[in-house]
Amino acid sequence: MKFFWQQPNSPVGGDQEKEALLNAAQIQSSDRDESEADNDNDNDNHDDDDVNQDEWEGRVIRHLMWDDSNHFAVLTQVYGSVWPRVLPFCLVNVIWTYIVFYLNEYGGLDLTVNPTGHQYMAPLMSFLVVTRLKITFDNYMSQSKNLQAIYKSCRDLVATVCLLTSNDTSKRAKQWRQDVAYGVLILLRVTIGVLDFRSSKEDPWLLPEMAQENSDELLKYSLKDHHHHQPSRRSQISTGGLEYRRASTNSFTSSMGSHDEDFLEMPMKQRLSHIADSERKVLEEASRAVYVLAWNVRREIMKQRDGTWIRSDIWQHPCNEETKLLDFIADFLQAFHGCYKLITTPMPMPLVQMNKVILFLWLYSLPLTLCHVKLNQIADSPFVSMILVFILTFGFMGLEFVSMELSDPFGEDPSDFDDLGHGQMAMEDCYISIYRLDGKSWAKALRKRLKTKAKTETPQPSPPPDSNAFSF
Repeated sequence: MKFFWQQPNSPVGGDQEKEALLNAAQIQSSDRDESEADNDNDNDNHDDDDVNQDEWEGRVIRHLMWDDSNHFAVLTQVYGSVWPRVLPFCLVNVIWTYIVFYLNEYGGLDLTVNPTGHQYMAPLMSFLVVTRLKITFDNYMSQSKNLQAIYKSCRDLVATVCLLTSNDTSKRAKQWRQDVAYGVLILLRVTIGVLDFRSSKEDPWLLPEMAQENSDELLKYSLKDHHHHQPSRRSQISTGGLEYRRASTNSFTSSMGSHDEDFLEMPMKQRLSHIADSERKVLEEASRAVYVLAWNVRREIMKQRDGTWIRSDIWQHPCNEETKLLDFIADFLQAFHGCYKLITTPMPMPLVQMNKVILFLWLYSLPLTLCHVKLNQIADSPFVSMILVFILTFGFMGLEFVSMELSDPFGEDPSDFDDLGHGQMAMEDCYISIYRLDGKSWAKALRKRLKTKAKTETPQPSPPPDSNAFSF
């Protein structure tokens, strides 16, 4: 098993750390019953024969990298820069400046205006641009904080489950720990799918990481019409699977059960009548998958109460320990709510409209005022005005495009969060928690349950192996 960013033949660094961790795993293995150890060895051999190593390789984390100490490299970097988008506006304004100058000097048409009024409009324009950028940047950092809280909750939940039940190495206890970890990993993956939904259009209810039985159970609680598309799950993922049910809900009722027949007999339009906008309707329906899976994880945590999964003497204070585990799910949902709140609450449209109106009016009236004042006393040339217009246009339009890009930090833009890549890092930490306690076979079985065959991105090189990395 490899870290998702490692190449198949890449060397694994950190030999001392690797050896220490393997020794710790061997010490824990020696405490097992002989029968369980034999079963683990048999499972290891079986997994090594049946599992293709390619299935354990994941997506390389995509980085927007730069060296702040290298001024020339930062100035000339194109990937992630606003230059490609701002340059057309700069050129248009420069050409407009030359036209105004030429008509004033040689065409007998004076389009210039007194710059006094333009100077009064500059503070208003600057205030709107900077205010929007500050609000957007604050939201961007809040989204980053919420994402880190999501990853932390997943890591802490799996690690705490392993630590609290580490004295029980029975097969049933191992299965319970794997079930909880699997629920956490699926919850994390679906949450990332929801956050990326507006850009990827990948239906979170039908992500390929979920096994068919888990997907079928999840779809029972969906208001979207997946019934007629079940045979071609992958094709529906590619198209988004956004078809909603019509008035007839017979097939959905039969799969859901009779206890919700009164609700399901309602037409789709009535069930979602509180949402007028179709895009919001699709987004809110996608976000429901997170709440359904969070309930499933809570159910997995509490199912050990029947006494058949872990020994009764493992919990010293059952209520406190169970509450601690459930609190991680509460923290997870609180962080997800923070992300979802900012996604569904964009910048107020009147503020955005005022910002753009004042910005474009000020920028494209700038040549009229600069050509009114003789900036170049050496020769009758417009180049000083053109250079100044170019710089000002790049500055203010660049800030506007930065605000636009940071307003939606989920997706595939260079400055967007690599939430899936870092989510896979959190998954690796969960695998390691299971590996250190229950052994190689259970960690590999957990990874296999996610049944994902990851893809490696080629645009960005993979980072060098970590000195603390190890494989199993």
